[in-house]
Amino acid sequence: MSPSPFQGLARSVIVTRPAAQAKPLALALEQCGWFPLLYPAIEIEDPENRNVWDAVMAQLDAYDWVLCVSPSAVDKALSYIRARCELPRHWRFIAMGMGSARALAHFGVTPYLVCDPPFDSETLLKMPALQVSRGERVLIFRGIGGRELLAQRWRELGAIVEDVSCYQQAKPRWAPTPLLTAWERGEVAAGFFTSSQGVRYFFAHVGREGQGWLKKTLCIVTHPRVAEQAQALGMLKVKLSSPGDLALIKTLAQSLST
Repeated sequence: MSPSPFQGLARSVIVTRPAAQAKPLALALEQCGWFPLLYPAIEIEDPENRNVWDAVMAQLDAYDWVLCVSPSAVDKALSYIRARCELPRHWRFIAMGMGSARALAHFGVTPYLVCDPPFDSETLLKMPALQVSRGERVLIFRGIGGRELLAQRWRELGAIVEDVSCYQQAKPRWAPTPLLTAWERGEVAAGFFTSSQGVRYFFAHVGREGQGWLKKTLCIVTHPRVAEQAQALGMLKVKLSSPGDLALIKTLAQSLST
């Protein structure tokens, strides 16, 4: 492990990604001399209603485009399908970001298209390589309560869009006490937040004492909407970063060196 260039500072960093997605970032932090504190802001669970899969499984070959809005969507959807049959070879997969692209690679799938930063619906709709035509069928794998913008725009173009809520987000269950202790000892340098819902869940979960610490902690976020949510909750040291593990760590280093 290489030494941290900030030896005089707190060296622990809160990683709030879902547990199944936190390991690569945690390893990258360790390689740079930081200590990751894994406290998922969101738990990923199966949806209560599994009937949504029936219509999809009955007509898998009919779809042209398949959009996975998150790594969790990839894991839940492809695990479900692969346990029952092979993936249609003609599917053109769209990954909303590099995390989704890596998750697809675990299933041996190379995406037709990966959204550009900041990995959101607005950016994806502007990409010239994405040409969804009238009459084409689009399958969207997402979480319950996800944004409707893409489905709405593609339907306006005449595409046939099927939304599948293949997972739901739940509040965290870990005990806040160890994290509160780390804050009290002055060990926490920063926290990474990658979703607005995650910020809300995390803020509520740590309680009044934790909220006091969080408002004074450097919070590095990956999208303007996440920054707005953090600031609305009273977080005073919010820093916007490009998405991706290396970008987050670079922003961490730059923020603490100024």
